[in-house]
Amino acid sequence: MYEIITDTGFDHEIDRDIQLLCCLEGKQTEHYENMLLSDLQQEIKKIAFLHGAEIPSVKPSRYFTVTGRTYKVLYDFRDLVAGQFIDAMACAKEPAEFITNMHRMLAAICRGTKRTWRGRTVLDYGAIPFEQVSEAMKQLPIVQAHATALFFCQLWAAFLKGIPDYLTQNRQTMAKEEHLMWTQALAVAGGG
Repeated sequence: MYEIITDTGFDHEIDRDIQLLCCLEGKQTEHYENMLLSDLQQEIKKIAFLHGAEIPSVKPSRYFTVTGRTYKVLYDFRDLVAGQFIDAMACAKEPAEFITNMHRMLAAICRGTKRTWRGRTVLDYGAIPFEQVSEAMKQLPIVQAHATALFFCQLWAAFLKGIPDYLTQNRQTMAKEEHLMWTQALAVAGGG
């Protein structure tokens, strides 16, 4: 969607809007081109948030089901393994690329699940290849993806503010390897 929004090759804004609707709704161009103009204008209202209007508000999800698989979103940093933390930081490092990397950010903070006789179990990070999860996250509705990524980034900002004090206070009781991992991770993220 971001590529469509930034593309300067459209002759008319309505062409861009139809392409955005196709992307958002998963319908063919012909579906919108065969509509009455009044009906098309109603459909275009669905994408007003992409043109700077307020983004529809939804609560961030704990679970996503995309491409037939259920993923659990891990918002608590204590639940992330080092690989997830590093992948999330790599996606969030360049603010200019955040939108184009949102699917990768979501892949970094989500883990696949499987149903067992006890309920849903979270798989190990990497049990489903990162690129496969990343591609699956492209199928997530943008409003839901945005709400989750925004919520995670707000937690991230609060985390980065508090972690240096935490590391200083707990330096004596924290394992040397754990302290080194956190300080290196913060250095990469620009937080200290």
